[in-house]
Amino acid sequence: MMLRYLFITLFFFILCTKDKPPTVEITTPPDGSHITGQVVIQAIANDDLEVKEVRFFVDDSSIGLDTIRPYLGVWETDTIPDLTIHSITAIASDLKDQTDEDSISLIVDHSLRPPVINRFDTSIVRSTSLWLIWKVVDAETISLYRSLSPNIDTITHLHLKLPASVESIHELWLNQDLHYYYLIIVKDKEGQRARSPIIDVK
Repeated sequence: MMLRYLFITLFFFILCTKDKPPTVEITTPPDGSHITGQVVIQAIANDDLEVKEVRFFVDDSSIGLDTIRPYLGVWETDTIPDLTIHSITAIASDLKDQTDEDSISLIVDHSLRPPVINRFDTSIVRSTSLWLIWKVVDAETISLYRSLSPNIDTITHLHLKLPASVESIHELWLNQDLHYYYLIIVKDKEGQRARSPIIDVK
């Protein structure tokens, strides 16, 4: 009799226990953030049984799904217009296709993008002269450093400070018996910097 009572109790407990829908929350980036470049969106999702997947959307357009914790979506913003606001949504599904969603807003702000040095090289190298050439993007100023050793000090070895519109200089009256090392550091109007590799010229 007792065994039958336990069986009936267990049957009604299982019958009355309802599978709950999942929960999801976007944790990174914070709501209202200014972003640029490649943006990684992270969400936390939980379910009383199992989370099947988390799908990520930007303005109702899917940017992918993830099935493994931590749940991540990646959004490339390089071609997105500057200073535009976008809705980011994460939708979690469980094994019974019950869902939950969370949304945040992000602002694309390309002023956060650091400057880029696409090229820094020498051209027409002669015994006592050479051309230095470079290509930079999103820079405001260029600092050129010159040293007689590969250990360039950005305080004592500053050679020239130039506007970003300048793309080359002609170095004259060099000593043909010495080895020269050059470096450029570019800075944008927000103070973000990029540094080139050191090039050496004999």
